[in-house]
Amino acid sequence: MAKRDYKGFMNLDYVHVKNVPAKVDKEFGYLISAQVMKQVECKVAAAILLHPVPISGREVEFFRTILGLPQREFASLFKLSQVAILKWEREKSKRLSLANEIAFRAIMANELGLGVRSSQLVQSLEKSPKRLDVDFEINYEDLADAA
Repeated sequence: MAKRDYKGFMNLDYVHVKNVPAKVDKEFGYLISAQVMKQVECKVAAAILLHPVPISGREVEFFRTILGLPQREFASLFKLSQVAILKWEREKSKRLSLANEIAFRAIMANELGLGVRSSQLVQSLEKSPKRLDVDFEINYEDLADAA
């Protein structure tokens, strides 16, 4: 099985995923199974939560998509209206307020089953990093539990 790197994973320009197992097909090129793709999505989500990445509408949409929730159900996790989530997602590069960002990180960490301490949730940069490398072979859930 081949390994493939992906830049700009799921419209997150700064996310570079490395060492993703893929099957090579003569007609279609690199193919990734749905199971592997789900694992990649979870690893990227964990890396975003564990690294100092500011949360903007782009990240909100990414997390909602990987959880497979419509805006109404996603909003209910935060006790917000669907309109609030719609506003967050429409403003792709606008950072959430600090209170909303901390709540978002805590709720998403809980939804993904990550053992993240509250001190890890408030350490974020003013702007998105130039690059966030996510290595498929690293278990980010274990890193969260160990921190």
